[in-house]
Amino acid sequence: MLTLWTDDPLLAAEADGAGIDRIGPDFERLDKERRQRGLDLRISAHRAEQLPAVRSALSHARLFARTNPVHAGSAAELEGYLAAGIEVLMLPMFTSTDEVARFVELVAGRARVVLLLEQAAASSSSTPSLRWTASTSSTSGSTTSP
Repeated sequence: MLTLWTDDPLLAAEADGAGIDRIGPDFERLDKERRQRGLDLRISAHRAEQLPAVRSALSHARLFARTNPVHAGSAAELEGYLAAGIEVLMLPMFTSTDEVARFVELVAGRARVVLLLEQAAASSSSTPSLRWTASTSSTSGSTTSP
């Protein structure tokens, strides 16, 4: 599964033609600057306003976005992405099955859910429950890399 994070419709069209499977923006910003302080890592400046143009540029790839972790504004955030036609939503930085369940509940079958397993707390004690969550929901999937 090949994924490209971009909000550039021209790059999205090229990647789509090259066979990339999922293309779209990285919207994960909530608390990211604090978590990445001192590290030479990227925080994207992708904009939701670009979603219609990126969507129009795709013929084969699925429109994709990495969201913020579950937070008080998740419902509104996800509604905006779903209204723009996002087909795959990635949940980063979750630490519990409750967060996964809330995310899946908010998506409500309107997009495929991909879990980005980044936290030791999520992988150690919750793995069997996460497998159950993913296997019992047709809208869920899992991944260990972006």
